Amino acid sequence: MAKVRIGLIGLGNISNFHRAGIRAHSDRAELSVVCCRTREQGEKVAEDWGCGYTPDYRETFAHADAILIATPHHLHYPMAKDALEAGVKHLFIEKPVTNTVEECDELIALADRTGASVSVGYVLRYVPVVQQMKAIVESGQLGAPVAGLCRTEHGFEPDEFAAMLTWAKRVDELGGGVLFSHGCHYVDLMIWLLGDCTNAHVVRNHTLLREVMEGEDSAFMNMTFASGAVGNYFATWAVRYRELSIDLRVYCLNGQVVFQQFEDASTRLFVIDRDGLRDLQPAVPAGATGPTDGFVSEPVFASQMDAWLRTIETGAEPLTGLREGRKSIAAVLAGYQRADEA
Repeated sequence: MAKVRIGLIGLGNISNFHRAGIRAHSDRAELSVVCCRTREQGEKVAEDWGCGYTPDYRETFAHADAILIATPHHLHYPMAKDALEAGVKHLFIEKPVTNTVEECDELIALADRTGASVSVGYVLRYVPVVQQMKAIVESGQLGAPVAGLCRTEHGFEPDEFAAMLTWAKRVDELGGGVLFSHGCHYVDLMIWLLGDCTNAHVVRNHTLLREVMEGEDSAFMNMTFASGAVGNYFATWAVRYRELSIDLRVYCLNGQVVFQQFEDASTRLFVIDRDGLRDLQPAVPAGATGPTDGFVSEPVFASQMDAWLRTIETGAEPLTGLREGRKSIAAVLAGYQRADEA
C-alpha cells in the first residue's frame, strides 16, 4: 500500500507533536508539503523533512492525500471549508474545530455532501489512562454514573503567555478564554465519559492574564448530561502555585474512579468502592518511557495519528469526527451565552 501523503498547514508548537506522529508511522505516511506564513520556518521544515513548502495553504491540496490543519483557531473554518470545496477527502482539524457552532454545521453539511472524512484533534481520548477510565465506567462494575468532576490548573505569567500564544489576545480569534481554548479538551472527555451535554452554565473571571487576553483566564462550568449525570469543570490559566495539574473523576452509584496528574507529571489512577481505595497501574502510551511521559506526549499523538491513518486506509468512522467535535464547543458556547444573559 502506498504511503499516505500528508499536507500540514501551520507550523506552530502543536505541529511538532503532529510531525512526531507522522514520524512514528513513517512506514504508512509521509509529510509531502508544509504551509507556513513565515517562509524561513517553512523552508527549514521542508528541508529537514525532504518535502515541499508553500506560503499558500490552498496549494497544499494538490500535493497531498490528506490535509492536517494546525493553525490558530479562527483559521480552522475558512481553511477547512476551502479544503472540502477543493475536493480534499481526508481532513484533520485541530481542536476546537471552529469558533462557532454555525461554522461547524456548515462543515458537517459540506463533508456530508462531498463524502469527505473529517477528524478533530481531541487527542486526550487517545491517552491510555483515559481509555482505562472509560472502560471501567462502561463495564458497570461501579454502577451507573452519577456525576463527573474535573479540574485543570495551570498558571502563566502574562509575558510568557503572550509569547507562547501570540494570536490568543483577541476573543474573536481564540474563540473564548481558557474554557474554550484549553478546556474544550476536558469538556469533550466529560461528554465521552458521561454522555451528551444537555445543559451548561458558566461563571468566569479575568485576573492574571487580563492584559494579554480578552477571554477569561478562570472559569467554572456546570453541566447536565443525557445519562442523567451532572458535572462540574474548573479550568484556569491563572494559578501560579499548585500541586495538581489535572484531576478527573467519575462518581458512580457504587464507587468512583479518579485520575490525577501532579505538577512533576507523575500520575495516579485509583478506584474507591466498598473495599476502600485501590490504586491501579496507570496505562502508558506505547513507546513511553514511563508514567511521567506526559499525559499529552509524542506517543499519545502517535496513537492519534494511527487512528487517523486507519480511517484513511479502511474508511472507518473517526472516533472524533465533526459531530463529536461540535458537542464540546456547543456546550461551552451555550454556557457562555447563559453567563452573558445572567
